[in-house]
Amino acid sequence: GINAEVHGSLRFVIASFSFFFSALHSREMSCPFRKGNGVGLDIREAGMAPRFPSASPVLDENATYVRAIYTFQFRDEATLEASMYERIRASFAIENAPYNFYFTTKQRDEKLELDTQSVLAYWDSKEKFRAWSAADGAKEWCTGRPWLNGSIGFYSQISILPRSSIEGMFSGPEHLQDPLDGFSRIATDQYLEQEHDRLGAARDRIPDLKGKPIEAECESVLAINPPAKSYGVALKVTPPANVCTIITAQNWTECDPEEKTIYVDKLQPVLQAGVEHLATHPVDTGCISATLNTWANFHSLAAIEKSACVANFASMTHLEVWTWTHPKHGAIYKTFMSELVGIGKFGLRLWHEINVHAAGNLECSFVNCHPETSFLAFYPSEEIEV
Repeated sequence: GINAEVHGSLRFVIASFSFFFSALHSREMSCPFRKGNGVGLDIREAGMAPRFPSASPVLDENATYVRAIYTFQFRDEATLEASMYERIRASFAIENAPYNFYFTTKQRDEKLELDTQSVLAYWDSKEKFRAWSAADGAKEWCTGRPWLNGSIGFYSQISILPRSSIEGMFSGPEHLQDPLDGFSRIATDQYLEQEHDRLGAARDRIPDLKGKPIEAECESVLAINPPAKSYGVALKVTPPANVCTIITAQNWTECDPEEKTIYVDKLQPVLQAGVEHLATHPVDTGCISATLNTWANFHSLAAIEKSACVANFASMTHLEVWTWTHPKHGAIYKTFMSELVGIGKFGLRLWHEINVHAAGNLECSFVNCHPETSFLAFYPSEEIEV
């Protein structure tokens, strides 16, 4: 068998891979959708020391970050022209440009029967983001104006992220990553995280949530109510407070052939199945949207060996309940256990970030989009000019 140190490292990778989602909070919840532990994860209470190492970023406590997710929808085999990709790339080199950004490959949205492609970008201040998005070179595309008509739709999800509303973790110390990803790219340092590997740890790593009552989150119930008209118009949605976003990422570039084969052939399909269930069962899970995105090379847009699940939940509690009760999430955990225990290889690098939005800190716009696109399917919208 493998020794305790290696076993601890493996358990970290297992817990990390299964979406890095936290277990349910240790306080008893009165929410009607709580069902109890149904996926076979270990129950660990507050005060228990972590069994395996994990790193968190050191960030400016006074900073307000911005994460923008811009997504294109392609209907009828439409595609962006090469010149538009060049304009997007060029906008990331102007003044106040994001300090970190990613392109994804095109992927199929089976639910909406169209293809999508996203750009994710991060700023270290709201002022820089506002200045960039209003500047020549950026405003021509980031507003979605070019796609108001035709076979391409465009939507943006802008998250305003005070430091107190976010948390992030990276696999370690074997996998301390340089540079860090997501909003943590700008971190000044990393430290071994003690608030993890127990019930409610992710919640307690977010200062805005730690020690706060959670009953109000249970009122965030989804009901499908798409707009009567969404094509040929620009719509704005202002979601309510408590919406929780998680980005949980996988990097298999440093896996040896055996570990890479296990990940791609055995684990990735189970992860994809979990994401597809979230995307197609929003009312049951409280998941507003979920996609598994493959990262692309910045210049060629060819797929690279990195991916990330991007999911929006009605609240942190909905995310916790999915983690702790749903068989699809349990299948991710169990498959990882059955496929990797014993091989003793840890080339897979993992990271995640979770944030919860205060009222007004999540801005969503939809230009010429499918009526059941993400937030548009659930919350009231109003027409805007772009």
